[in-house]
Amino acid sequence: KPSAPSTSERSVSTDERDYEFLEIRNNSSVTQNLNGVTFAANMPVTFTFGNLDLAPGAYTVICRNTNAFQARYGTGIPIAGKYTGALDNGGERIRLESNGVAVLDFTYHDEDYWYETTDEDGYSLVFKGGASDAINWRRPASWRESQLIHGSPGGEDVTAGVVINEI
Repeated sequence: KPSAPSTSERSVSTDERDYEFLEIRNNSSVTQNLNGVTFAANMPVTFTFGNLDLAPGAYTVICRNTNAFQARYGTGIPIAGKYTGALDNGGERIRLESNGVAVLDFTYHDEDYWYETTDEDGYSLVFKGGASDAINWRRPASWRESQLIHGSPGGEDVTAGVVINEI
């Protein structure tokens, strides 16, 4: 659940749901064309991608309200479009499909070990693993809260701590 709009954001929208977004990242090593790929949550939330090439490692977002999203995050983030409806902050099924075949299909909840800060405090849910094992998308342990309030749409979420690359 997005946090309440700031004083300056309220001039765009006072509805917290208008600041919602979903981020898509191409984890493969080849450019993916998203034309006709459909995002659906519990109805009536829907979105169908147009002719969009997403380069390897590239991000795009779909949001509920483009003006509200840009008021919060700026104009430098690629937006594929806006979806209709609103996400259910209590949890729901998310499905991404191409030509009627599920690419991703999972359900999130605000119970069952999901992160409370993503339901009330404005942090985003961030998937920790790769997309290759679709069953992990359904497991709360495969997700974490974003490091920054509001998340980091359009880029890699910052990780806290020290990472040792070589010994």
